[in-house]
Amino acid sequence: MKRLLFNLRESFSQNYFGYLLESYHFFRDKLSSVKKPEKKFVIFGKGRSGSTLLVSLLNSNPDVFCDGEILNRKMKNPIGHLQRMARRESHPIYGFKLLSYQVMFTHTNIKDKHGFMSKLHNEGFHIIYLRRDNILRYALSILYARFRMQWHHEKGSGEIKREKMRVEISELFRLMEDSIRDEKFERSVLKGLPHEEVVYERDLEDNTRHADTVKRLCSFLGIRYSEPETNLMKITTKELDGFIENADELRQSLRGTQFEKYLEPADYAPVSAGQ
Repeated sequence: MKRLLFNLRESFSQNYFGYLLESYHFFRDKLSSVKKPEKKFVIFGKGRSGSTLLVSLLNSNPDVFCDGEILNRKMKNPIGHLQRMARRESHPIYGFKLLSYQVMFTHTNIKDKHGFMSKLHNEGFHIIYLRRDNILRYALSILYARFRMQWHHEKGSGEIKREKMRVEISELFRLMEDSIRDEKFERSVLKGLPHEEVVYERDLEDNTRHADTVKRLCSFLGIRYSEPETNLMKITTKELDGFIENADELRQSLRGTQFEKYLEPADYAPVSAGQ
């Protein structure tokens, strides 16, 4: 019974709740005074690529408010909803986070995906394209978050407990293949559109790079710079053996495949005897 209720709740949330939310903000907008933010932007890319970290860094600027995944449910008019959400915000700079799967699969009524991104640009949303080079670490990040049932960890919320998970190799490969598909899609819908690219490994993974990254984005958006801060902490360790139970099996499975190149120098620990 619990499983049935859970499935019904999830089905309602994904298929109907977005329409209710859209209607609520439609009527709220009609009753509110209309204003227009000075600047707008969208952070576009896959999840587990540092999007929550980037939102946190940008939101530490007193002029900026970056929303979360406000298009994570089906809606009749996503662009209209975005315009209404931007108008309700008191900060002069408004942004939101848009994951590529939401454009691909959630909003099936959007037939022209490139046209949708073009319309966002024409509506004044500056596009920040966030991606992650190491798709092995991307896939492991998803699996570990699911294993821990916790997607993020903030300072002051207790010690990070890094239990080791056992990786299902076939699921790992599926996630990496999906990542390749998703990046092809992302680049296709952004083709010809002005955007600023942020790469997790280059711009976000090392916290000493945060200030330079935010300075570059402030220049791109044409807004004043404010020293960035964040309370988020990294969950996984640099070494595979630190959070993966069958790390040797994982390394062995990658050898000779297109994904072996994503193993980092620290990942090449000696393989156990007999493998």
